[in-house]
Amino acid sequence: MLLSYHARSAALSERNRRRIQREGVTMSGSIVWTEAEIQILYQIPSNLQAHERLPHRTIKAIEHQRRKQSLSRQIHWWTAAEISKLRRMYPRCSKEEICATFPHATWNSIKHAALRHSFRREKPPYKPTGHPAIDQIREKCYAIGWSLVDLDLEAKTRRYFAHGCLRSKGPNYKAIHRALNVLQGRISIEWLEER
Repeated sequence: MLLSYHARSAALSERNRRRIQREGVTMSGSIVWTEAEIQILYQIPSNLQAHERLPHRTIKAIEHQRRKQSLSRQIHWWTAAEISKLRRMYPRCSKEEICATFPHATWNSIKHAALRHSFRREKPPYKPTGHPAIDQIREKCYAIGWSLVDLDLEAKTRRYFAHGCLRSKGPNYKAIHRALNVLQGRISIEWLEER
């Protein structure tokens, strides 16, 4: 390419910049940001509140200008020490304790960091159903690390345990017996009072 082509392009660009400054409108028709509007962005931290003060600006435009002015939220990179602390705390500690330990992160960002590093929270125990045999079967599954779907697959009880056990009818003793055989358990009878 000839040098004259680049000179023409540079001159055209300079003319366009002067026209944008003079008219206050960009080539695409957007209004140029004024110093007063940028000062509002420095004073107000929230994009929605800034949008209330600058109704002629869209939220996307406000976000873009914040990034341009380096006002947007800084990204936190997790350190190795924080990841090892998260590995110890994430399975057992409560959400409040974890959030207090990592004040720079929200609960969602903590969950995403744990997911990236394959950390899992401990599964809570199954809720009692009120039927002692089913509750003991569920406790045994929790103790050995089985899900109720696994129990249904092994005991060939279709989806009896995974889908609520006692929803419409009473307990299915055939399914309970199959589950006891798989879990290597035994039924015992206990009389509450003598007759």
